[in-house]
Amino acid sequence: LSRSPTVDGWVAEVYLLVSLAAVEGMLLLNHSWFGLRVAIDHKDNDSFLGPYGHWSTWLWIGLLLMQAVVLRSVVTRSQDLHPGEPWTAGGCDHKEFFFPRFWGLIYVCYGMMISFNLWVLGVWLTPVT
Repeated sequence: LSRSPTVDGWVAEVYLLVSLAAVEGMLLLNHSWFGLRVAIDHKDNDSFLGPYGHWSTWLWIGLLLMQAVVLRSVVTRSQDLHPGEPWTAGGCDHKEFFFPRFWGLIYVCYGMMISFNLWVLGVWLTPVT
């Protein structure tokens, strides 16, 4: 990011800021006494909607959606790569290395959408002994 940060350096910076904010919010919801623990506990949450009747489940989904949408829009607005050596392709050094991994994080967010819903429903439906 040191060669010409005005071209596409902002992509990595937005990735870091958005991902750090989303992960911090998800960690807080996951480990706090008022977050997802209440949503999946039958004693504290007697909503007709199950875990989806609690605000923390929707906030988690919202954080994940925000992260995926922002990261996807950032990557699609960056400059196209040009063929040639990495230092002549425009943008920052090693951009060809980082851009496929940026798409990888977007696909991880998509996978987390599915796995989070399966997890929260699985924990909710597990019988309490």
